[in-house]
Amino acid sequence: MNAEDGAPPVTPVPGEIAFTLLGRVGGRLGDRVIEPDEPRARLILAILLWHAERPVQRDYLRQNVWTSVLGEAGKLEDNKKIGDHIGRIRNELAKVDPEAGKLLPRASQGVYRINAPARQIDLLRSRALGRHASSLRGKDDAGAVYYYRRALDQWGELPDGPWTAELLGGLMPLPWVENKRAQLIGEYEELLFPCVELELGLRPIGEVLSGLRGLAAGTDRPKDRLIGLLMRALYLAGERAEALEVFERHGERNSGRPGAESTRIARRIRDDDPALLPQSFPPPDGTIPLGAGMSENESAEEPRNGRDSAQEAEEIGEAAVAVIVETARCRLGNDYYLPGPAARALMEAVESGLRNSSEAAMALAAVQRDPERGAAALHTVLVARMLADAGFMATLREHTERLADETSSRHGRGVVINSRKIDNVVTIQAKRVGTLNFGVSDS
Repeated sequence: MNAEDGAPPVTPVPGEIAFTLLGRVGGRLGDRVIEPDEPRARLILAILLWHAERPVQRDYLRQNVWTSVLGEAGKLEDNKKIGDHIGRIRNELAKVDPEAGKLLPRASQGVYRINAPARQIDLLRSRALGRHASSLRGKDDAGAVYYYRRALDQWGELPDGPWTAELLGGLMPLPWVENKRAQLIGEYEELLFPCVELELGLRPIGEVLSGLRGLAAGTDRPKDRLIGLLMRALYLAGERAEALEVFERHGERNSGRPGAESTRIARRIRDDDPALLPQSFPPPDGTIPLGAGMSENESAEEPRNGRDSAQEAEEIGEAAVAVIVETARCRLGNDYYLPGPAARALMEAVESGLRNSSEAAMALAAVQRDPERGAAALHTVLVARMLADAGFMATLREHTERLADETSSRHGRGVVINSRKIDNVVTIQAKRVGTLNFGVSDS
């Protein structure tokens, strides 16, 4: 199949550096390899590539590279050391291409960025191809499968899935790295599962079933959605009894709670529900008919402003976490933080949306104890919650947009009052002036 006009690129332009996040972090131009020897420089490169063409604050690098390792002492790392590591990366780029050093300009007002376009970075190519695939669902399902597979190709050969793959390889096992690896696994699944759902009606069932068996065997605790797809493929292959056996074993692994998707598929298998049948089947020669598959009203939404939901959720999460961390930092320093209207509304929306999650409660508590260390875990929880709940994401999007508008005013984000400086002037009672603490700390 030929790529459609306007489709995202599958590879960088010849002569450009190909950067890797979905394997061992680094870059390659022909047989010349970019891989900083110093672990912190390699991690900084990964962070810059993750945020490619977007600003990265110097404090964000300090928090996720130094403070994660050294704790409180990491906060004292001076700007020169950060600049030295950025210089090492710039020199590595210049070794493979004298012009490539320009991809990493010098800091401006404490902000760094790597000006590598999306086509040069495997993760960003995968996201763009995945968005294009989603836009074709219901209009050209064979085309959607083609581009889903091209998106998955960016991850390399993963016959057992992403669960044991070397994502962000070569980096220290720090919170930022582990959180992003977990996010990457989720992104891979959001490419794989829709692709396989379409392939059930477009490819010979034996081929699809073989791939699903390998994926299910590649992890000790396969996702419920994967098990549901395997059960459905088995049923379509005439293996009804085996499909129900897979369901029983899945339930045993999960203490008798197999999951909503596999339970629904099992019920339909027992009822021989025609809804299990795909809308079209592949012809005997195995070729894929164009235009087969989902109805028009089932097609995926176009991404907002050309961005995928994962990238947008990450940006919204960063803005929300920054406000929460600022609040906690002031409290620990015996200051009182009076948030502006948008900041306060944003924090209240986060509290409301995460209220019933024990994992979120732990992340929020960690931020209250140590804002710098807890920020990454809270960001991961927020991103996962937004990707699972479009309404929650829309609410936080609205509040962060309001916050961006208000920060241009003098007190848009809030006022910090140092209690030690006003002790002789006025008594501030905790019941009247305080910070949101999400129910995990004293007023």
